[in-house]
Amino acid sequence: MNPFPGWWTRQPELVQNAASATVALVAVSSVHAQIRHRLVLRRLHTGWCPAHCFTTAMQDSLRKKPKAYIDRPEEAGKLRALLTSPAIGFFYFCTGPPGGGKTTLIQRVCNEVGEGVVYVAAGSNPANFGIQLANALQVIEQAAAREYKRRRRRPAALIIDNAEQLGQAQNVMRDLLFTAQQCADRGLLKVIFVSSDDAFISHMLGQSRCSKAGSLEVRDLSEAEALEFLRLRDIPGKAAAQVVDVAGGRLLELLAATEVLQQGGTAQDVRRTALSGAQAECQKTGLLDETPQRRAGLRAVHALLQRLPCRDGIDMDTWNSLVPRPQDKQVLLMGNVFAVSHKAGGGARIVFENRPVEVYAAERLSEIASVV
Repeated sequence: MNPFPGWWTRQPELVQNAASATVALVAVSSVHAQIRHRLVLRRLHTGWCPAHCFTTAMQDSLRKKPKAYIDRPEEAGKLRALLTSPAIGFFYFCTGPPGGGKTTLIQRVCNEVGEGVVYVAAGSNPANFGIQLANALQVIEQAAAREYKRRRRRPAALIIDNAEQLGQAQNVMRDLLFTAQQCADRGLLKVIFVSSDDAFISHMLGQSRCSKAGSLEVRDLSEAEALEFLRLRDIPGKAAAQVVDVAGGRLLELLAATEVLQQGGTAQDVRRTALSGAQAECQKTGLLDETPQRRAGLRAVHALLQRLPCRDGIDMDTWNSLVPRPQDKQVLLMGNVFAVSHKAGGGARIVFENRPVEVYAAERLSEIASVV
């Protein structure tokens, strides 16, 4: 019953229309918000999530392991413990070299865990992704995460792969870090950022908002695992050993070597190709010409070669003393010669980016680097 029938009929038609439009707009806005949340969730859930809250969309390719898949029990165990542990209070960065198999490993562990995990990959438009993710996080936190934690006695997890894409929009990354820290404080959701970008990870770990950030590194395959990987791809033992000697355990390098061998090439062809690529990277980084950063870079090369064969790199204090100028650090780390290894509990260390660069440095740069 209308309490103001007379007042309403006495108002100008414009006011009546405006009021009706406002009511309609509020109703449409409410419906749109609900639809938007459903669309956001549908778009996000291309991975795994609580079955009673959302529809699981599992890729058929992950239902069974391919013939040449190598189990990595140490890394898989650490990641599985992170996803299933009741411990709260932190969010995480998962790091590792590009082409090292992080995405494959993470997706398979998510598949094994089965529920309580939402996996998403950041796209090329960080602003749109940030808006969608922020909206979805609100729904996840308020609805699914609380119920999931009550039933399973552990928080759900949100994995954001290719997180360096979000670094292109500082406001988006700032808001996501704030949300991740809030989720950690409330214990309802673990947020895990995955990236291969050393500069992005180092920058993020230096932020005050990352005081509660932990780290997990997905390393390259061990030599034994790399040999097994090549054996499963029908590469003879002698050739496999020669490939691992120059390519190490980087999956991307091993796949490239496998392709060369399966097309009739030899292990020597693989070696020449790998060292040629390493030489090009050293050239681009400015280690082979008279560049401002050359002397500092060669000093770092010499220090890293001195640490062989353990390959644990040099600590940041040593790196800073060898490469004191910030502009030299930036240029040297932008190339594919040096990399930052973020090992949990051990602090960041500088290492060679990959085995071909290490082999090239040992064979072609060691004498020069020792007298710089």
